[in-house]
Amino acid sequence: MALLTLAALYPVSLASGLLLGPVLGHWPLPLRALAQAVLIVPLMTYLVMPLATRLAATWLGR
Repeated sequence: MALLTLAALYPVSLASGLLLGPVLGHWPLPLRALAQAVLIVPLMTYLVMPLATRLAATWLGR
């Protein structure tokens, strides 16, 4: 599960950095990190991880 989470989180994190970077680049680091977390956590919880666990169900041993 940790490997699946890493594999799902890495591209989402990179994409959010690329998309939000130009908009939030002048913000202080703690606020940029908070903005990214506010975007990434719901995406991972409700969209990415349910899809990833369904796709990897046999690999996960369900």
